[in-house]
Amino acid sequence: MSSADYAAQSDSAFAWNEFELQSKEYADADDVRNIALFWGAHLPFLMSVKNGYAYVAIGIGDHNSGKVFYGSEPEYEQTLLIAETFSEFKESYINAINGDASFEAYKFII
Repeated sequence: MSSADYAAQSDSAFAWNEFELQSKEYADADDVRNIALFWGAHLPFLMSVKNGYAYVAIGIGDHNSGKVFYGSEPEYEQTLLIAETFSEFKESYINAINGDASFEAYKFII
């Protein structure tokens, strides 16, 4: 995603917080609060529609700062920790693009 996506100035079919909006659409009042808390601690920076809707987010909360997570539909808030740091994610992602299949989430996002 780009700065234009976060500023709502892109031509993208999806809002930068599309998955949060989708989760809230069908949630009851208690769940809406929990969904907001989750997304307040996770900033998506990569979205994929390859095998359904999926995203990669960086943790921005006190408890998960800098960690990188993978999430997908239908339960966007159930995530998989895929890297302890953004640098680790970046290195694994580049290696996966170059053919290294050891990156756990590569098959979902590449």
